[in-house]
Amino acid sequence: MTPEQKEAYYEKVRERRANMTPEQKEAYNAKLREYYANMTPEQKAAYNAKARERRSNLTEEQLEARRAYLRKRWANMTPEQKAAYNAKRRERRANIMQKTNSERIDTTDRPKELR
Repeated sequence: MTPEQKEAYYEKVRERRANMTPEQKEAYNAKLREYYANMTPEQKAAYNAKARERRSNLTEEQLEARRAYLRKRWANMTPEQKAAYNAKRRERRANIMQKTNSERIDTTDRPKELR
């Protein structure tokens, strides 16, 4: 798929989602969450890598639009939603750090200058 075809496809998807009712959007998002939940770990890794690649190739205008959208979304959150979001973020970060620390090589038996 060429970049032009890809952009045309995503434009169609954006238009389709823009014309959905809130109930249709909720059903669509639920379907996407179910699709993701049923993926194998390898499929999830590939899916996430593709999303990261797509985000890393955004133009400056697209990046600014995304940042504006995220700022607006954050500003519209209630304090309770922000607290829940931050708690979830801290939990994810703690899990990542715990996994990273458990994978590190134990160097306590090495001389201090080799650690």
